[in-house]
Amino acid sequence: MTFVADEPDLQAAASQFDRSTVTEAGTAAEDERKQVLSQFPLETWATMPLSRYALGQPALSTDGPTYCRLMEFGTPNLGSIKGGSAAKHIMYHHNSGEWRLAAPLRGMEPQEAWEELRGQFVRAFEAVGAGDFDAVDDLEVLRFGPALVTKSLATYFPEHFLPIYAAEHLRRFITLLGGSAQTDAPAWRSNRRLLELVRSRPEFDGWSGQEVMRFLYLGFDPRPR
Repeated sequence: MTFVADEPDLQAAASQFDRSTVTEAGTAAEDERKQVLSQFPLETWATMPLSRYALGQPALSTDGPTYCRLMEFGTPNLGSIKGGSAAKHIMYHHNSGEWRLAAPLRGMEPQEAWEELRGQFVRAFEAVGAGDFDAVDDLEVLRFGPALVTKSLATYFPEHFLPIYAAEHLRRFITLLGGSAQTDAPAWRSNRRLLELVRSRPEFDGWSGQEVMRFLYLGFDPRPR
């Protein structure tokens, strides 16, 4: 089924959208973002232990939830990545007692796999901080957790990404705004493309990422009804 809306419908919907109705949710989202920044400062990623990252570890950290738990379950207003397989986290501790690793990490010991994964997160953050968005595409391991990675980038760099993380939703919203969606593009690249389209349209002048995200889902939700 093709997801298309007439441009006048989109413009009319944007003009009629009461942005004040999402103020409370936007404030909650910013509070959640500050929680992530406080518990997992960007500058500490290079030395973050595996115990602070992965889901399903036998001993819970006394420092609070792990990064993956916080991003999936503790920050709903930042945009949801909840549900589905824990494989979205690239590596996690299964309830069988085994570590489950994404394909490029298989065969490695957990600590070795974590060091590779952590290094790719750090390189992604550095690349985005330097404005080199294309460099993130070259980080193979991160392609196995596109929703988590895109939410991470949007959390640390909200000026560069929208709080929308599902690849299919991004493609449909790109089409809605008159763009051409690439089916094989990673979610973070599609996210950047959608942001470009949003910024090119005068009806979204002055809108926050939260306002754009909630407008699109409220008016043009691509999820099955």
